[in-house]
Amino acid sequence: MNIRPATPTDIPGIVALVNDHVRRGDLLPRTPESIEATLDDWLVGVHADGGVIACVSLLFYTPVLAEVRSLAVHDRVKGEGWGSAIVRVLVEEARQRGVPMLFALTRAVRFFQQVGFFVTSKDLFPEKVYRDCVQCPIFDNCDETAVIMRLHPSASTDLTPAEQKVIRVARLTRSTTIPVAAIQPPTQTAIIRELTLADYDAVYALWQACEGVGLGDSDSREQITFFLQRNPGLSFVAEVNGRLIGTILGAHDGRRGYVHHLAVHNDFRRQGVARALAEQCQAALKAQGILKCHLFVFNDNERAQAFWRSVGWYDRDDLHMMSLFLE
Repeated sequence: MNIRPATPTDIPGIVALVNDHVRRGDLLPRTPESIEATLDDWLVGVHADGGVIACVSLLFYTPVLAEVRSLAVHDRVKGEGWGSAIVRVLVEEARQRGVPMLFALTRAVRFFQQVGFFVTSKDLFPEKVYRDCVQCPIFDNCDETAVIMRLHPSASTDLTPAEQKVIRVARLTRSTTIPVAAIQPPTQTAIIRELTLADYDAVYALWQACEGVGLGDSDSREQITFFLQRNPGLSFVAEVNGRLIGTILGAHDGRRGYVHHLAVHNDFRRQGVARALAEQCQAALKAQGILKCHLFVFNDNERAQAFWRSVGWYDRDDLHMMSLFLE
């Protein structure tokens, strides 16, 4: 069997295979853009004729917890072992990346048990349910089961306190919701979720539109890609009905945390979006063991300074900032 990492030329085949399963209600849709943005996390099974006949991807919630998703096998090779083979390769890939735990939401419980997963509570993953499953047409009558796999030996199928902590930390870095008065109808909410490279164009456009956000070479697509890879699970966006309305970037050096580019679209300001983004970022930093954070605000950006003071940050008059271009 030819199972390998996906390449850009595989994207049309992946989309076609996933969409076939979406029409059956087996999978949630994936766009070509979202697949391209996460291509390093996809595997494909390739038939002798060159066609994509199996696919699967990893979604990293944190460096220690990932989701197995978009598992699909073409009808013409069902029963030939492609599904179990590609999942085993994915598990080994996760193991090589140092991920100790994988999970999935599935109806094919027996299949996942056969490849080493065990059933756990779906209540452990409420953010996954809200962020992704809310798009599903059978959301209100969901019959999927949560399954989980340890990538280290253990005879027990009960999660240890340490493993439950891993999942709690991961939950802090994913999506949440807040009510926003500007949304019509007013009962709808804004979603705060992790920022991904697929958001880059919309994120950069928002930064350009917001006063007080300084942009430079470090904000290029290449540099933001590097930033997100180095600081997984610490940057977030706020969106309403698919429209991106807010951003925040978070990072740490192992000792101190740093917050950059908190920005909210002018139409949605003074409604708690900035505070929610800040709290989500701070919680994610704290979950990774960071106890103190710094940020930079332009001297003439009095509105931003007032906001940060209002949410508990304080001014430092004992420090002087210095910079150097490493060219």
